[in-house]
Amino acid sequence: MVDLWGRRWTRDELLARVGRLEQLAGVNDQGLVGAAVASRAAETGVFQRYPRASLPHHITWRQLGSGTYVVAMEPSTNRDAGRFDARSRGELRHLAPGEQRRYQLEIGALTTTSGGRT
Repeated sequence: MVDLWGRRWTRDELLARVGRLEQLAGVNDQGLVGAAVASRAAETGVFQRYPRASLPHHITWRQLGSGTYVVAMEPSTNRDAGRFDARSRGELRHLAPGEQRRYQLEIGALTTTSGGRT
């Protein structure tokens, strides 16, 4: 059983929703989000780790085509429902001219030949 999206899920329920457990993300006790996508067949994958406080949403999209699988993992300040939704939820962030904002994001490769992360 896993607590995710505001409820408790069994392994079978999660698999029915996401297809593969490798597509899930989690938050550790330091407030860091960890997300990864891995291919057992290719023995490779990619991971992201970042503070949830600055990037509270994680968007994952997939393009499934004949012989093709493309995935994007996008940490975000708002949900992917559009600008009007983000504004109504108070998630829309603006930068004034010349203003800067910095974010911490770790991206890495997962391989079986390296014994894990590289």
